[in-house]
Amino acid sequence: MHKWVKNILLLLNIVTISALLYFTFTNYYSWKTYSVWLNPSYSDYEIRFEVKILLALNIIIPTILAFIKKKYLWLIQPVIILIASTNYKKDFFQKTIFINQPSSIQKTNTDIEDLIKHSENKLDLIIQKFNNVNIDTINVLELNKQIEKESFYISTVSLEGKKIKYLEIVPKSKTQDFHEYQLLYYPNTYDLNNYAVKPSKFGENIYVLHSNNFFYGNKWIIQIYGMTSG
Repeated sequence: MHKWVKNILLLLNIVTISALLYFTFTNYYSWKTYSVWLNPSYSDYEIRFEVKILLALNIIIPTILAFIKKKYLWLIQPVIILIASTNYKKDFFQKTIFINQPSSIQKTNTDIEDLIKHSENKLDLIIQKFNNVNIDTINVLELNKQIEKESFYISTVSLEGKKIKYLEIVPKSKTQDFHEYQLLYYPNTYDLNNYAVKPSKFGENIYVLHSNNFFYGNKWIIQIYGMTSG
């Protein structure tokens, strides 16, 4: 085969893999709503059409190069691309090359962990103060006045008897483009048996489509909401 053909293939491979890397770290999916005959419609992520073309080219071109140049190391590229494109929901890929995609909650998880470490002691003080008063009603506005300088606010308080069962907190500012979350703090631990679908362990199942619940330690339940449109 003519040398110029090989050079063109090499150039095409550089261009297509560069474009694929760009989409991989920025905008790999599109959001689609599907209508199903006699069934409710549903939404899901779909690999973009242009990305599908790039995936095909990045498999075909290096495969051709491997055989015409008789250098089979070229086959490593299509193998890696196939593995990544068919396993993109796995935690390893959602924490690494797909970390900027709307499906990955890895960056949100970092914010959540920081909030938990920052807020737990303050919440314990609030709970201790209320429980010592021994009353059966609570004013959420008054509680929030005690933490008005914090980065979170208390949105809900659940009582059991005259004691606080859990506090629900929400960050004051939205730091991520794709996800919202709220945290439930149980001073006397939560009961996972209350959930029809057991929450995932925090730091696992990073791929989130609509929403998911997670447990952190033995006192926190985390509710994370993914894309609902877009």
